Amino acid sequence: MRSDADLRAALERHAAIEGFETWPDDETDLHYQWAVLRAPRNV
Repeated sequence: MRSDADLRAALERHAAIEGFETWPDDETDLHYQWAVLRAPRNV
């Protein structure tokens, strides 16, 4: 599992983050992470 900050740092090495959201899982102490990335076409 990654913290929000760790995940963002890992994703930013590959693309620009255009959106990042998290929300809790009502049944556990975990939470969901969702990201929208924009990468250059020539990758």
